[in-house]
Amino acid sequence: MEHDYLNSYSTALIQRFNQGRMKMSNWFRCVLFIFVIFCEKYALAQCVNSATPSCGVYTQCFAKYCNCSTSSSEYFISYGKNYCERFLGNTKFSKEGEKWRNATLVCLQEAIVPHLEITEPVKACDCPAMRKVAIDSHVGCYTQPSNSICNLPTEDLVEIGKIVALKDIFSKEGWDTMKQIAAKCKTTAGSADKRDRWDTMSKALNAY
Repeated sequence: MEHDYLNSYSTALIQRFNQGRMKMSNWFRCVLFIFVIFCEKYALAQCVNSATPSCGVYTQCFAKYCNCSTSSSEYFISYGKNYCERFLGNTKFSKEGEKWRNATLVCLQEAIVPHLEITEPVKACDCPAMRKVAIDSHVGCYTQPSNSICNLPTEDLVEIGKIVALKDIFSKEGWDTMKQIAAKCKTTAGSADKRDRWDTMSKALNAY
């Protein structure tokens, strides 16, 4: 149930009480209002990830309210859920790498929620626009100041490279994302050697 639906439902209840000449007390109105808010938050809860990363939200919420299974712009299952599971399934990240991975997965999911129209019945979704929202969130989520890919050790970067499919690395979306990350990291990485590393990578990416 979503906000507009619940508001309509509560309004209908009030009208029925009034039509029956039953005066609704302020107390009952308050209870009804709390009920509406509670149900709305319950519906939204399936679309809000916890601090502990998981991948179920992609099917339980994102693909439910934005079904793009027949669209060439489909993102949530083939890309989002796919890479969420791959990253969580990797056991070779360092402690620093795990911290970055977890923060990044949560960030990527939280970036999507405000752009979803959570309605019953489910409405048609602008699949290309939603994919763009998701892809555009990658750079910011990968380079959060407190958990940035810019500061990961080389070993973790190698693991990331193993996870991402070549077709996605060399796609326009993937290549542009890497160029933006490298451009940001070459000035924001926490040490000179890491900034130099990203500067070299940035030059290599921009050469093609």
